[in-house]
Amino acid sequence: HYFNSFFLVKLIMNEKYTYANVKRWTKKFDVFEKDKIFIPVNINNTHWTMIVVYIQRKEIHYYDSMSGSGKRYLKWILQWLKDEAWEKKKEKLETLDWKLIDQEDDVPQQRNGFDCGMFAIMCADAISDDLPLRITYGQEDMPQNRLKVTAAILRGNINY
Repeated sequence: HYFNSFFLVKLIMNEKYTYANVKRWTKKFDVFEKDKIFIPVNINNTHWTMIVVYIQRKEIHYYDSMSGSGKRYLKWILQWLKDEAWEKKKEKLETLDWKLIDQEDDVPQQRNGFDCGMFAIMCADAISDDLPLRITYGQEDMPQNRLKVTAAILRGNINY
């Protein structure tokens, strides 16, 4: 499942976690039946990163093309999963069973101050296809990837 960028904005308003703001976002599906959940992160309107929740593996990963720390986001998403389990299933989520993985070693790094959005998109694209990040894209691929994403948006699908 792919959340849009407003999911995290609503979940964390003014640095305050508020489950009630996103409670209805999952009324049509069961989070715990998904394989992966993608959550884009917009940091202060200056940088984009990606969170991927691997439900079946019980892992939450933070991917940042500038090697920033996402520990607070990982904790908030784990809390969201805990609240989601209780609210939708009346089950307690064993948070100790979950791994929070910050700063993956194989995340391609950007070498400029403006490609973070493309890096976040390409990260999600590679992970959704179960491809290794390091060999799937890099800084040198961004001009071509930007054209591919633009064409996909204009076509109305992401088959590129």
